[in-house]
Amino acid sequence: MTMDLDAAFLKIADAPIEYDPFPHIVVQEVFSPTDYLHLLDDLRQCTFVPATYPGAHEDVEGQGRAASRGQIVESIDARPSLGALAARLRSPDFRNLLISKFGDTSNGVRACASIPPEKLAAARGSQVGASSTFEFYRDMPGYEISPHLDTYGKVVTFQFFLVPDASLADAGGTHFLRPKLAGTKPRRRSDRPDWCFWEDFEIVRTIRAVPNVFWAFAPNDQSYHAVRLHSPGGGPIQGRTVARGFVRLGKGMGSFAKVLK
Repeated sequence: MTMDLDAAFLKIADAPIEYDPFPHIVVQEVFSPTDYLHLLDDLRQCTFVPATYPGAHEDVEGQGRAASRGQIVESIDARPSLGALAARLRSPDFRNLLISKFGDTSNGVRACASIPPEKLAAARGSQVGASSTFEFYRDMPGYEISPHLDTYGKVVTFQFFLVPDASLADAGGTHFLRPKLAGTKPRRRSDRPDWCFWEDFEIVRTIRAVPNVFWAFAPNDQSYHAVRLHSPGGGPIQGRTVARGFVRLGKGMGSFAKVLK
């Protein structure tokens, strides 16, 4: 069995950039139905171990620590479909695809190139360069990351939703945000200065956790986003399995999740 990853990544390359509230792409049905079923079958046979999402477990008062915990997949390279996808995500071709996607200035519109110019030069240069790092991760019920901007070293943020069905469609999701007060900087939380307050933002777009979806954006000074998973009916919900990653400045970047002992 061979996955048709060329077709999947061509869909990413051809996806139109959307601009509200900041430049991003969303690709529905990124994998063929057959390939997606193979990925889900691999995930069912994998072992998940507890982990935390980096940056979210640093809260000195403990708020948000449990909400940021999830599970990562062990030994993805041992599974045929997951291993093939992982190898492609590590490749220079995938890294360069995303850098080119969000660094294109061919139409002369600066808004089209949401990677800041100095970061784009560093990502494309031989001295610093960039690499792709990712995890296959399961966000647990109650998972939440408050509104924030990604750190400077992240050139492109990307995610694949690898859920078996649409049961999480109404359970929140990944939110793209806009500050309610234009021209002002949102308030920072005293306990987590890199996080802001939900009430200072309006949700412009929600990327819901439905099967076979890919999204990406290039972090800049406008790309506020957040995550909140909840049960609209008050009952239990399943975890949200994703492939979450970044094209980051620097070469040979390794795993970014922190495994819990």
